[in-house]
Amino acid sequence: MALNSGVNEVWCLDVSEEACPSIIKKSPFKVGNIQYSLFWPVLNMLEYDTTLSGGKFKDIRNARNKFYREHKIDVVNCGEIDKKDLHKIVEDWKNIVSKRPNIYALKYHKVIDNNFKGFLTARVLVVDGKPMGFNAGYEVPNKSGRFAGVVGIHNYSLNDLGTILWLEDLDWIKSAGYKELDMQGSEDDGGLKLKLRFGAVVERKTNTFFIEK
Repeated sequence: MALNSGVNEVWCLDVSEEACPSIIKKSPFKVGNIQYSLFWPVLNMLEYDTTLSGGKFKDIRNARNKFYREHKIDVVNCGEIDKKDLHKIVEDWKNIVSKRPNIYALKYHKVIDNNFKGFLTARVLVVDGKPMGFNAGYEVPNKSGRFAGVVGIHNYSLNDLGTILWLEDLDWIKSAGYKELDMQGSEDDGGLKLKLRFGAVVERKTNTFFIEK
């Protein structure tokens, strides 16, 4: 990798854990510390039970049942919702969870502006008449039968809203007949723990770091 005179730092995003040692060893420049790591869970959709039966799903099942008792839920295509409402979901999400530069929210705004071009599906969770979250994803091109749940964000306005958004996505993916779900990368936090509670298994780990002059 070459750094020209106008570039002092290059970020290496989501590099597989196996590739990191080789990059560090071969780089003629200084390699910075790992900034963060992501764990990538995959859920076997053939084994996933949408009824959430059994003791291991009791907490999720109770949360789902309570949420549906207390709220009116609708799921609609993203194209049926005013873009201003979708942008507001992103901004509300960013204000609560984003600790990094605005580019992490910008990508969601751009997806909305481009009408989710390239996505196979994009659906909005409407709760009590208000858009509160949306899911979007596409088929993994080099892995037959695998779906990538690329987007899944909500405004954190209600308890268990994140769980309900996940359940909506899992129901759709199951009904669409996919064998596996790539649940995308998470840091070792609550987001990863929730994915594992659905029965997912971590398939790989990636690291983000930088190379500088």
